[in-house]
Amino acid sequence: MTYEQLKAQGVKVKVNHLRLVKEWPDDDDPPPASTYHIKTLGLIAEAQGGTTSVVIELPNGKTFSSWARCSPLDNYDRKRGREIAFGRAWKLASAEYPVTAQNLESLKGSLRETS
Repeated sequence: MTYEQLKAQGVKVKVNHLRLVKEWPDDDDPPPASTYHIKTLGLIAEAQGGTTSVVIELPNGKTFSSWARCSPLDNYDRKRGREIAFGRAWKLASAEYPVTAQNLESLKGSLRETS
């Protein structure tokens, strides 16, 4: 089961990506090029690093969540982080929401409507 397939079935899937933020002194030294400078707050957001969290809310109201840390091993790719976090959350949720013929039929129907 993928993120897109669950969304197509009407299951709520929330994704949140957080960047590492640290203080940057307000002096004449410019922040490193690999950061995003938030001047008014005196902060910089790191271009490399952070976390991606995924929350899956099933139709029965139960929620399952997990997260993944951005890593140099995946080149700090947010999409890869989403896949990792989703896979971990889905592993927990799949026992409560097994892939059944009925689920697959609703998925096929929703895919036909969007095509």
